[in-house]
Amino acid sequence: MAEKKIFTDENSKEEFKGLCMAILPHIKAIMRTMKEKGIEVSSGISLGADGYFNFYIHGSRWEMIKFKDEQTVAIRYGYTEEIEAPESQEVEYSKVTENLMEISMVFADLRAEHEELSDIDSITWKQEFVEWAKEFEKQHSEPECWENDDYIDSIEEFAEKKILGFVHPGMENRRAVS
Repeated sequence: MAEKKIFTDENSKEEFKGLCMAILPHIKAIMRTMKEKGIEVSSGISLGADGYFNFYIHGSRWEMIKFKDEQTVAIRYGYTEEIEAPESQEVEYSKVTENLMEISMVFADLRAEHEELSDIDSITWKQEFVEWAKEFEKQHSEPECWENDDYIDSIEEFAEKKILGFVHPGMENRRAVS
């Protein structure tokens, strides 16, 4: 199998220059043909050594394309529709976001004592925190849940059990793990 050429450093200058000199006559021929056909706007070509290519004219919906494993070349007309990208999602302060912040603060405190918490990637933790914040809110959504309970104590105890239980299934609090 031949070595793949990738021009990644300054030492590739002569090889890249040789490639450019070899394809330049073909590019000039394409430009000449476009001019003869009355095309005065820019065009683009993407090529792959595996047989893939795509040719298009800017401002036109037409393109010519060939995929690597296909023997035929196709032209196609593309549908275009302008759409508005949605605004970035803003986070609103709610009971769930408050729960999420409290769980994160408990995690930060526990990490100082439990290095093994850092062994789990942050994406996993974030996903768990979101689920736990929702779970806590479901468990404490009724007003009577708070008649004899303090929110901060409840969420901290909940978070500690969830976090340490995630790393050490069966452990209920940090004193059992320390």
